[in-house]
Order: sequence, then C-alpha cells, then structure tokens
Amino acid sequence: MQHIGYSTLKNVKSTLLLGVAGGSAIKIMRKEIYNHELIVGVDVDPKVIELATAYFNLGAYQNLEINIQDAQDFMKSNKQKFDFILIDIFQ
Repeated sequence: MQHIGYSTLKNVKSTLLLGVAGGSAIKIMRKEIYNHELIVGVDVDPKVIELATAYFNLGAYQNLEINIQDAQDFMKSNKQKFDFILIDIFQ
C-alpha cells in the first residue's frame, strides 16, 4: 500500500478487500490508515477466516464485516460503493 501513497488513502472511509486470508492487509490498513470507518472483507474459504480469527486476532477489529463467498459472486450482488478496493486473491 505504500506504493499507492498513504496521503491518498488517508481520505478513505470504506474499503473492500477481496481475499482476506490471514488478515495482514486489514492489520496494515488499521495500523497505517486510521480513517477507515468500514472494511468489508470477502474470502471464499471459511476455514481460512476461522484460522485468521483464532491465530491472528481477526475478530478484534472494529468496523470489519467479513463475507464468506466467492469474490465474483459478491461483486455481482453487491450494491454498496467503496472508496478503495484492494484485490488480493488467487486461484
């Protein structure tokens, strides 16, 4: 995210993260960019979210909404707008 420029991201109020995994991107956003009112994370694997919650304290973040579903399906059905979208998925 340093390559994007933190000054640009300081005005972000809502973020969509496609691919949560261990939650490291969420941790960086919460630590480095303080203005996030909402982070919506989407991950297809419920076991990964379970492990991230148990071992990486994913559940400790406020204003975090996790959706367990395929990112493509989420994007097709989502009507919410986001200031910043971070894609960290692979197949």
